[in-house]
Amino acid sequence: MKFQTTNINKIEWNKKYQDKRFFLKWPDEMVVRFIAKYMNGNSTKVLDLGCGSGRHCELLAEQGYQVYGCDISAKSISLTKKRLKSFNLKGNFIESYSWNLPYALNFFDYIVAWHSIYYNNFNNMKKTVDQIYKILNTNGTALISFIAKGDFRQKYGKIVSKNTYVGKKDAYDNADLT
Repeated sequence: MKFQTTNINKIEWNKKYQDKRFFLKWPDEMVVRFIAKYMNGNSTKVLDLGCGSGRHCELLAEQGYQVYGCDISAKSISLTKKRLKSFNLKGNFIESYSWNLPYALNFFDYIVAWHSIYYNNFNNMKKTVDQIYKILNTNGTALISFIAKGDFRQKYGKIVSKNTYVGKKDAYDNADLT
């Protein structure tokens, strides 16, 4: 029997966002630097792939971008919508797997996939990168993070297939950082 990570991921992320352990308030510094250096500030379309609690969506919407967010967690999408609404900001959000998105070819000018893709198995990570390539404008730019072989987070996981780990416990507990 082949190990299925997709449903486990969906269930686990919904649990994590239910108790708000992964509700991060501040955008990641690398994403802020990416926006400042590479994004032109126009009303362009940006996808936050694996948007989580919406910390990057909030920043992008404040900067005037047309924000799109995607996550496998319904709870995450709900939190992101509420977050933006509380600041009178707008965005378009969907619950979907990252490798099966409903967007047209060349739809986005920028894609941010920060600390999200590597929570999939290796095959789905490859399919996600292929999906990004298709929906990113030919002159677009993407910011994508992966973990390297030997990354400290792997010690918190169980190997379930080649290059695929399932977390036994969280490497980060953000409960005190909200």
